[in-house]
Amino acid sequence: MKSIPVSVDGVFYPSIKEAARALGVAPGTVVARSKYVGHWQDKRRKPVTVAGRHFNSLKEAASAFGVTPQTIQNWGRRDQR
Repeated sequence: MKSIPVSVDGVFYPSIKEAARALGVAPGTVVARSKYVGHWQDKRRKPVTVAGRHFNSLKEAASAFGVTPQTIQNWGRRDQR
């Protein structure tokens, strides 16, 4: 079977399988979102601001602070009270 190259958020991957592995999703997810949206759109990724710093995703913010994404969410809930 021939590999299908795909570009996700401006990053080129030689196959859907490699894109899925790099993004931490199933290959079918890459195909489905590409097919129905027309381009990749990771619906899980939403911009967040933590301590005045802007991040593209919760995972990115968690990595920067050395905590889990759940901890970042808890910080947000605590600040909303």
